[in-house]
Amino acid sequence: MGIGIAFAIAQGESARADRLTEVPDTGPTLSLGRTLTKNLTLMSNEVGLHLRNLSGDLIDMQLDVDAKAGKLNLGGGDSQLGLKINSDLEFRGKIVRVRAKVDLGIAGNAFTLELPDFEVTPDVIDGKTTMQLRLPILEGTF
Repeated sequence: MGIGIAFAIAQGESARADRLTEVPDTGPTLSLGRTLTKNLTLMSNEVGLHLRNLSGDLIDMQLDVDAKAGKLNLGGGDSQLGLKINSDLEFRGKIVRVRAKVDLGIAGNAFTLELPDFEVTPDVIDGKTTMQLRLPILEGTF
């Protein structure tokens, strides 16, 4: 009887080891590019979560690499005294299109200021990396 129990325990351990080492069937596999964009989205949102926690909810960032879009919110407070900058981001290659609004609360009064859309793009001047802010005055599509 002791040998039978030991054999059953040994079989149970090998079955458990098989479950741990087997690759689960997840259905159709994603392409490498799709997997990378999915992982980049998860990592950037994890960074956003840490920023929010470290700043006491003053900075909030969410990115969707697949949709080439994101949100960046700065500030805090309430209607008595508060300043919040909320922006929607749209990525177009190296250019980031920003749609922002500023919410200001003073003594129970709330004000909202919608800023014009602007673009941010990297540039190199004299060997130093800089950022250009572009304010499109006229836009159109043909």
